[in-house]
Amino acid sequence: MIHEAVRDLIPAYALGATDEEEQAEVEKHLKQCAECRVLLADYRILADELLYTAPPLSAPPHLATDLRRRLAQLPPHKVGERYSWLEVKRLKRVVARAGALVALAASIVLLFATNLYWWNRTAAIEERIAVQATAIVALAEAPTVTLQGDVLAPEAHGVLYYRPEATVAVLHVYRMPPVEQGKVYQVWLIRDDQRDSGGLFTVDEEGEGTVLITAPRPLREYRALGITVEPAGGSPGPTSPRVIGGDL
Repeated sequence: MIHEAVRDLIPAYALGATDEEEQAEVEKHLKQCAECRVLLADYRILADELLYTAPPLSAPPHLATDLRRRLAQLPPHKVGERYSWLEVKRLKRVVARAGALVALAASIVLLFATNLYWWNRTAAIEERIAVQATAIVALAEAPTVTLQGDVLAPEAHGVLYYRPEATVAVLHVYRMPPVEQGKVYQVWLIRDDQRDSGGLFTVDEEGEGTVLITAPRPLREYRALGITVEPAGGSPGPTSPRVIGGDL
């Protein structure tokens, strides 16, 4: 419940619009929640972009005339003469109303931009899922290759679904050993002495996982496939022994 409550506060926190108690609660939670830190970073980027995406607005034509008329109605004050407490109170009320209007406008702009941002992100995710689903359907009856675990994971195995003329394939692995935090599995497509990255993936608690492999060239040009453990984000080349692999 605390996690969900803090997530709801993060947009306001990114704009500096939380009170002291809320700010303390958010900062305490951020120290132990990487997911919320990533979300905060996204909202801060969004808030910065708003400064440049909001179009400049011109003042209404009647504003200057209206201000001059209002100023002319004020009683004259001598230099150094103080305003009465009533005039100060009126000025404070005007400033407060102006501040409230600015805050409301900023909230509306932020809400619109936030919805647009997450809509675009959701659309991108849905598009990626559609591509993966299309690839899986297309490869459902494709030839398969069985992968076997090496010394590091003798019980691991996998099945690769691919067409030689294609540049995409689907790999499903089983009984893969878990990787430590900050590490992922990386697929390597082996061509002569060169290795091209085919993608990154992780496995669940049972060591099972699926990855959509994308190759820079048709798969028939590769002779083998191997998987190693690499830092999150991947490596330009293998940096650890092969965990599982097979010939194409």
